[in-house]
Amino acid sequence: MPLFFCLVFFLFQLETEKTDIHLLEIQNLESSVGSLNSMAKDAESSERGYLLTGEITVLSPFKQAKITLPKQVASLDFYAKDRPELKQSLSALCGLVQKRLDETDQVLQTQNDKGFAAATDLTKSSVAEHTMNSLRRNSLDLLKELSRQEDEYIRNQRTLSRSAFVVFGIGTVVMIAVMYWLYNEV
Repeated sequence: MPLFFCLVFFLFQLETEKTDIHLLEIQNLESSVGSLNSMAKDAESSERGYLLTGEITVLSPFKQAKITLPKQVASLDFYAKDRPELKQSLSALCGLVQKRLDETDQVLQTQNDKGFAAATDLTKSSVAEHTMNSLRRNSLDLLKELSRQEDEYIRNQRTLSRSAFVVFGIGTVVMIAVMYWLYNEV
């Protein structure tokens, strides 16, 4: 009988560990979504800073974002491999970030070819603003879904922890009763 309770307790612990892994995956996805938003904002602020100052040094966050994007996309793919329902939203978000980086490249290329006035006019066309608004909406929806999933796993983890505690308690009482019975019999 005590072995049965130990086995059940062990199974609850295994399920709790699986839930912990899923929670970590969701938290990593949330972090990656935040990093993608940050990359798009870096591109936007680098573009504006460069057009205002003409200083090439303000483009370093943008250049870093271009280097980091493939790694971030690979990270998203890794953590979302067991979540096919998120693939489309994540792919759209990555596409919007890439589009925003491409728009910044286009503005910089226009500045090199036609000067600051033409680049500023291109910036005023609000194409980038539309991309950023789409990116914000997409990431907000994605973060809401991730938060919902995280809440669900946390509730599940609490239920598992309570159940494991009850099984452990019952197992302990049964073990004490068996030990008491054996003591009296001997």
